[in-house]
Amino acid sequence: MSLLSLPISMVPAIFDLQNSHVLPALIRKFHEAKERSDGKIVVWVTATPCREFLYVDGMTDACVYVMNKSGFTDRVNIGVGDDIAIGELAKIVGDVIGYHERLELDTSKPDGTP
Repeated sequence: MSLLSLPISMVPAIFDLQNSHVLPALIRKFHEAKERSDGKIVVWVTATPCREFLYVDGMTDACVYVMNKSGFTDRVNIGVGDDIAIGELAKIVGDVIGYHERLELDTSKPDGTP
């Protein structure tokens, strides 16, 4: 048996605003904006790309599980099969954190991988 892992957007617990993945970066941006009482938050994208997210520990647990089992002859989908637009994700993060100010999209920044 061989195992090929082709992960979706992993969500590590890294909150660096310049280099982290979109979900931890949004959490940090919204939290800091709320703490500072900023009147707006800037999100780097057009907000239309969609992503599916999986916490990195969930991926590693699933890979170990599959590697320890025999009989897998087909692909194994470790994701849930649902994605979300980045703009919608930003609104959800803002709601959870309690930040309801203006959301500004910086379309000069890359949308990420297609």
